Amino acid sequence: MLEVYNINHFPRKALYFKASLEPDELIARVKAIRNIELALGSRVKKTSKSEKPNMAIARKSIVAKGTIKKDELLTEDNLAIKRPGTGISPMRWDDIIGSLFEAL
Repeated sequence: MLEVYNINHFPRKALYFKASLEPDELIARVKAIRNIELALGSRVKKTSKSEKPNMAIARKSIVAKGTIKKDELLTEDNLAIKRPGTGISPMRWDDIIGSLFEAL
């Protein structure tokens, strides 16, 4: 929130005058605030166009450390996180751990 006062009708010794901006300074301040808002971006995470070609290379997946039998409990001992990121996302680690393996 930006609080703005028009001080043209206040005497120059008024309290508001010391903390006030001239119209051109106010315009510059608002532009600077808008620039900061753009730099901060959105709280919503999205993949940018420049990231998409690198996703499979840079991202990781949950993978089996070895052979896992049908109905075997999935644990930290039989799973790992490795590149490339073409499988199950590590963001689902807590969902996967403790579940039973279902063979394809």
